[in-house]
Amino acid sequence: MSVFPEPLVSPTAERILAHTYKFVHEEWQHRARDESPDQGFENQFRGYCAMNGGGWAVSQTREMLMGLSLSTASGVSHEIDLTVRTQNSLAIFELKNKAGTPFDKNDVIVFYAKVLDYVCASPDLCQGELNLVALSTTVPDIHGITACLGLGIHPIAPGLRPLPYLQTYGLRMERMMASGLPLSKDCVDLFGDFSAELNQLLIALQNVWPSARWARQSETALFVKRVPPIDLDNVPFRLLSLNNSFGQLLSGFKAAESSPR
Repeated sequence: MSVFPEPLVSPTAERILAHTYKFVHEEWQHRARDESPDQGFENQFRGYCAMNGGGWAVSQTREMLMGLSLSTASGVSHEIDLTVRTQNSLAIFELKNKAGTPFDKNDVIVFYAKVLDYVCASPDLCQGELNLVALSTTVPDIHGITACLGLGIHPIAPGLRPLPYLQTYGLRMERMMASGLPLSKDCVDLFGDFSAELNQLLIALQNVWPSARWARQSETALFVKRVPPIDLDNVPFRLLSLNNSFGQLLSGFKAAESSPR
């Protein structure tokens, strides 16, 4: 089965998500820690985005107005850990690096509520692409992942790649297979299972993302689309399983690339 070619996010947003995963999966373990409660995780990630983004506008430390001088519907300003802006895309991050306390559903819901408070006061935020990201140095608990996916938030942690990342690299693998890469039968079969499961998740979650759920009607009006009930009980396990399969596929593809043709 082929991976759905219609991208879940724009190329710019996919690049932001890919950089985010690379930082938490590869870069962070080699970075110096400091004495702050998060060991410098937020500042290190902020610097990484500013240095590697190629023109991304990255919010400053402890900005209370989402880096955009915005007000809130509640009248209470909220600190958003990090925002990354491009011309047509905005990524909003909640960050966590605390041993033994992974993201849980309450962390996720509070993050979503803070963002929605800004969106309700500034519907113009929905004119461009909007992506919410829960970035953690440890994999969120199952209820945290469920809440993320139910609310259209991309969970990212070491070994936990977001759906747009899996889709983009799945399509790349598909092109490599079409070019004649000598893969083992087990790897080909695994890719078939992976792409089928990925497509099912992409369909199941297609309406949960902010760009699908929220829309600007005017400067003072926000449209919120009702999302039909989704059976989310198994979704986090399916995402974790997809990530495990993807790791096995990477090994198989690398082995095939290094073998003589």
